[in-house]
Amino acid sequence: MSGGKNIIETFRDVAQDLLVPELKAVKVSVDSLRIEMKLTTEAIREEMRLSNAAIREEMKLNAQLVREEMKFRHEALSQEIRSLNTRFDDTSGIRERLAVLEALQPRQ
Repeated sequence: MSGGKNIIETFRDVAQDLLVPELKAVKVSVDSLRIEMKLTTEAIREEMRLSNAAIREEMKLNAQLVREEMKFRHEALSQEIRSLNTRFDDTSGIRERLAVLEALQPRQ
């Protein structure tokens, strides 16, 4: 049995000598990839955070521009309505004076 045990032990030693370094290399590669993936994930998150912040800032700016445009248009429309009211008042006044003048003229 000692001869059989020596063959098994020799095979185990050879397998360990061949496989253990390879397994350690694979473990190092996996650990390296894990670190690289973590760094890449963090970089992507930071890029997304910055992108979201830029989008929010652009949306705030656009909202402010829209508010300013609406205010400008509202003021212009209000001015136009005031102008129309003035013209309507003038027209009504002229119509009333014309009616008075027509009433004062003798009928022919």
